[in-house]
Amino acid sequence: MSKTLCPMDMNSGRAAQFQAQTRLLELGPVSVWPTIVEPMSWGRTPRLIRQSDPENYHVTLPIAGSVGVTHAGREAVHGPRGRVHES
Repeated sequence: MSKTLCPMDMNSGRAAQFQAQTRLLELGPVSVWPTIVEPMSWGRTPRLIRQSDPENYHVTLPIAGSVGVTHAGREAVHGPRGRVHES
């Protein structure tokens, strides 16, 4: 994923058993990454952002489970039906 999407630090509490599936669909100027992953976290430090900043938008649409986002001291969790929690 780091090579396909953007440079990032990825971590899992189950690193030895971690499994993921992803593929890349290029639809003209839009790229889509259908992905199935086990619980994990990923982050982008200023150094990683400077390595590759293609000025693309990234939209995550969970259809199952949830996605937690932390940015500028705020946290939110989103699921298939919208925001689940914000603090």
